[in-house]
Amino acid sequence: MRCNAALTTAQIQRHVQLDASIQARCFERCSLSDSLRASPSRLTQTAAADRRSRVWIGALDGFHIGGHTTDFTINGDGGKTRIGTGFVSTIYMGYFVCQVATEHFYPGVPVDQIPPIDPPHGSSDSKLIQIYPQVSKKTDWPPAPFTNGGPNGIAYLMQRWREGEKVSMVTKDGVVRLPDPIS
Repeated sequence: MRCNAALTTAQIQRHVQLDASIQARCFERCSLSDSLRASPSRLTQTAAADRRSRVWIGALDGFHIGGHTTDFTINGDGGKTRIGTGFVSTIYMGYFVCQVATEHFYPGVPVDQIPPIDPPHGSSDSKLIQIYPQVSKKTDWPPAPFTNGGPNGIAYLMQRWREGEKVSMVTKDGVVRLPDPIS
C-alpha cells in the first residue's frame, strides 16, 4: 500500500496513534517489565538512564516497517579518552517514525557536567518533533514526511548521528581503522 497526496491528516493521525500504541505496549511489556522482574533495583538505574535519553517522532509518506540501531563512542579529554557509549534506534511502522537516542557513561564520569550529545544539524531536524524530554507544549502534526528515497529519504534519518572518522570497529582500547583504499 502506498500513500499519496490525497491522504488526509486524520488518516495519518489514526496510523500514528495505532503505531504509537503498539510501540508503547511493546516497550512496556518487553523492556521495563523484564528488567524490573529480573532486578527490582533496576528502577533507579532506569530512571537515571532516562535523563540521558531523548525521543523524536516524525511521519512517513508511505507505509513502511523496519528498524535500524547503531552505537557511538562518547569521548572526553578532547577525544583522547572513551567515557561512554551511546545508542540510537530508528523504528518505522506504518506512516510513523520514531528515533530514540540514549547515552551510557562509565562509572566515575561526572555525567551532570556533560551536556547531552546532539547529532549534526541536517535536513532531518525540521521533520522531527522531540517528545522526550518535552521541549514544547504544542506542535503541528504531521511535520514534513520522510520519503522512501531522494533528498528527504528515511536513510538520512538513520545516518543522522554519523560523524567523524569512519572505522570498521570500535573496541575498548581504540579503533580498528578501515584499510587505505590506495594501498
